[in-house]
Amino acid sequence: MRRLIAILSIILSAPLMAQTRLISLSECLEASAGNDLSLENSRLDVLSSKAARTEALWGYLPNISIAAFGYDAVDPMLRITTNEVLGNSDAANVLNEQIRAYAYENGMKPYYEAANYGYGAGISAVQPLYMGGVIDAGNKLAELAVEAAEVKDRIARRDARDSVECRYWLIVSLQEKEKTLCDAARLLDSVAKDVSSAIAAGVATQSDLLSVQLRRKELESGRIMLRNASNLLKMDLFNTIGIEYEYAGLDDIRLSDALDRLPSPESVISGAAAAGDLDESRLLALNVRGAKLEKKLAMGKYKPQLALGASYNYNDLMGQNRPKFNGMAYATVRVPLSSLGKAGIQARRMNYQIQKAENEKQSLDRKLDLKLDKTRMDLETAWAQYGVAQESVAVAEDALKHVTANFKAGLATSSELLQAEYLLRSEKEALIGRMIDYRNAVSAFTSLRPQMP
Repeated sequence: MRRLIAILSIILSAPLMAQTRLISLSECLEASAGNDLSLENSRLDVLSSKAARTEALWGYLPNISIAAFGYDAVDPMLRITTNEVLGNSDAANVLNEQIRAYAYENGMKPYYEAANYGYGAGISAVQPLYMGGVIDAGNKLAELAVEAAEVKDRIARRDARDSVECRYWLIVSLQEKEKTLCDAARLLDSVAKDVSSAIAAGVATQSDLLSVQLRRKELESGRIMLRNASNLLKMDLFNTIGIEYEYAGLDDIRLSDALDRLPSPESVISGAAAAGDLDESRLLALNVRGAKLEKKLAMGKYKPQLALGASYNYNDLMGQNRPKFNGMAYATVRVPLSSLGKAGIQARRMNYQIQKAENEKQSLDRKLDLKLDKTRMDLETAWAQYGVAQESVAVAEDALKHVTANFKAGLATSSELLQAEYLLRSEKEALIGRMIDYRNAVSAFTSLRPQMP
């Protein structure tokens, strides 16, 4: 018979168990990494900077171009007469008249004209040999931009992870508080039975039972409020990280990680970082390097520039119906003389910016050192408070057992029993708060560890 009852209880409880959906912290973190749009934008920034780095490499290659040209003028752009060649003199005028007469007799023009139409097409290549270091500095800046984008991406993912963990443990704490209220409700149900027995024995009154029942209703009201707050936080978390849910099924979704499985401070502190190893410090170090490269890039524009070129073309630009192929090689040298005075002023201005970037990094490193010390202190303090809260719960449990025994013996009142129950519930809720504080302290400390690429 007992075996049959056990089998029936398992069968009846199976559908209820199947309806409960458990979600772990690792599932939430994985969903956040794949569905958070801010993280997707951060990833796109990394891809964009890598594309810009590849684009900058083209500065080392020859600049190859193909061009075509053609024209048809209303009047010829070139006309030469005898006077224009020989000048305005008597002999030239006599010769010019003779040429005119001969030209009219033979159907010819007494002048030379050309360039009334023309066309041409060609290909050219220019290879920069030295551009004042501009191309090299530009490529190093592009490489630096990739590294900075990757650091920002790691910071964004770390912040997103910390946010998910914080909200996850807050929901778990509400679940634990709800369990605490359920335990307190079961305890009050037991107390109500004891009070009923005491009333029957004449050692308690009906008002004692009403007080217990009223406290039981308060616990039920508190449980409903906790359940609603928990569901609201679940919706906020799931919407952010992209986990699908149904509003009607929120009560059946439980976060599965246990709140009381806390790592010791020693295991957390091992491998602590130095300020210079943190991504925030790396980002400012990249800012300093970037400021120096920007100065090099700007100063390169004031240095001599050398390039070699070659072209090959096919044209008849004079409109003489004698097209031909032709090619040439050439070199260009550019020396910006008029801007040399401006270069010195710009160099001083950029040196100030470099010094500012170095000062900002030094200031941040000091703040990060202080933050590292503070997070370690917070971690150790939260652990100590967690230990005190555990001891307080143990004391409150002993006190409740003592008052319960006295109440059953008629040596304590129902008010003292309810006060002991309230004290135990308060200490349990305080313990949950201390566990959350320690979880947050662990998250704050571990997030400052160096994140390797």
